[in-house]
Amino acid sequence: MTDKTANTGTGLVVSADAVKLEKDTTGVVDEEQTDFEYSYDPNGNMTLMKDNSKHAKIHQYAIAYTELNQVSKVDEQVKNAEGVYTTKRSITFTYDENGNPLNRSYDSEIADFEYDVRNLVTKVTQKKNAADLNPKVTSYTYNDNGQVATEKLPNGNITTYSYYLDNKLQIQETRKGGSNGTIVNKHSIDYNANGHKIKDVVQLVNANGANDNHTLTYEYDPMDRIARMTKVNTATGTTLRTETYEHDANHNVIKQTIGSDTTTYTYDRNRLVSAVTNGVTAKYNYDVYGRLRSVTSGSTVIESYKYDGFDHIIEHKKWNDQTQGLDTTKYAYDPLDRTVSKTIKAGTTGAKTTEFGYLGLSGEVLTESVAGVVQKSYLYSPWGKRLAMVKHETLGDKNSYYGYNPHTDVEMLYKEDGSVEGTYGYTAYGKEDKEMTTGPDAEGNPNYNPDEPHNPYRYSAKRWDPATKSYDMGFRDYSPGLNRFLSLDMYNGALSDMGLTTDVWTNNRYAFAGGNPITNTDYDGHIPVEVSDRPSNNPHRDFVTPTTIDLIEKMLQDYQKEKCLIVK
Repeated sequence: MTDKTANTGTGLVVSADAVKLEKDTTGVVDEEQTDFEYSYDPNGNMTLMKDNSKHAKIHQYAIAYTELNQVSKVDEQVKNAEGVYTTKRSITFTYDENGNPLNRSYDSEIADFEYDVRNLVTKVTQKKNAADLNPKVTSYTYNDNGQVATEKLPNGNITTYSYYLDNKLQIQETRKGGSNGTIVNKHSIDYNANGHKIKDVVQLVNANGANDNHTLTYEYDPMDRIARMTKVNTATGTTLRTETYEHDANHNVIKQTIGSDTTTYTYDRNRLVSAVTNGVTAKYNYDVYGRLRSVTSGSTVIESYKYDGFDHIIEHKKWNDQTQGLDTTKYAYDPLDRTVSKTIKAGTTGAKTTEFGYLGLSGEVLTESVAGVVQKSYLYSPWGKRLAMVKHETLGDKNSYYGYNPHTDVEMLYKEDGSVEGTYGYTAYGKEDKEMTTGPDAEGNPNYNPDEPHNPYRYSAKRWDPATKSYDMGFRDYSPGLNRFLSLDMYNGALSDMGLTTDVWTNNRYAFAGGNPITNTDYDGHIPVEVSDRPSNNPHRDFVTPTTIDLIEKMLQDYQKEKCLIVK
């Protein structure tokens, strides 16, 4: 403020050419402060990661390495009142002479891996413990190019893959109980000259035992962005649904029609300002950091978001028409940006907190616990593909096995006997296709729970949050209803951040998959990748070799780009 005085005859006048706003924090206790510390060995390997935050679930991660700098052990440790650390859980890894993981062990699973002469995984054996006499075995075979030819799940279902000469997927077929069993899922795909999918003939059995056979056709604009997707009954030729999309020069969807619902979008510097659907307007407001802050309809705030200093959503409120109030959901995170707890209906007598445990330092959820009791656990391949979900119920464990479509979306859930437990479908940008959803997550099913889905992993194999209606893509959350991310993409490193701006696929820091979610998807919340390069579709590419060291190192490298680390 500049003190400019003038004698007006009645006193002094002070004119301000700038105003600095200061928040009065007198008597305010900071409950959201995060304090992370990191230590490294002389080889640059992270050996210790401390979470000194007030509400930390795990206070310290201690990481040990082999002589070849491979992760050999991760200890999750908690600190008592005297400041003494004790290990809550350990995960260990062993490797063969070629650097391939041989064993991965933790408190609720032992996984052994076998390889062929090309270092391709041929068998994954997973046990509850060393005495388990009924292990779950997943096996693989490959073609001459090293692509997966067959995948056999522990329930006996076998999926076969065939490819075009340019290595693009041609046919994916799953049969119940083996190669001579009934077809429960099949995709036959055609591509255009630019390598984009133009036709997908789908043969599918849903959870009700009915055949849902349909054909999907795709059209693109001159910039290879999705323009139209049509779903047709294969037998009758009847059009079941048509989707159309119009994009601006920055890959923002400015108009879309899905079935009978048409939505137009307005933007300001790539930030969504308003969406009008069938005459109903929703307006979107952002904070100074480019994060979605609230959504309003008329004078009513129907959604609000609260973030921590690392752009994590820590509180979400949404209008509930039944209670005529706001439902609150709260979240907590660890030093690697992973959600460690989620509380639904926070602040009410119906509040329920779910805590998440992870596979080492990766982003793969191992367990979901409520009140200290494990409710669900998940099994993974060496490269991070989710193979199975285990629900731990009073009468015993219930196993469900995942089936994916060629886009790596979860399309099927299979029972222990190989039959279909549930099916899922999606629009071009990943919104739920309710007509294709059958089983426990379908509306009208006796077990349907909109707040706590039976299977939370859906589009692009990412976790669905019914509160925010978004997917956790890693660094950011993606809204399939808005076709965009909720927050601005960024790196703290200047060169890395500049790279986002100069890349044609990422210079719009909110857009998803560069306007082509059919060919592309998003792996980590930063960079769109072609579906064929996803780990679940091409598991043995160098950059996604087993979850153990490469995926952990990639995660740490990305994390260092995103955050300013305190190195000790």
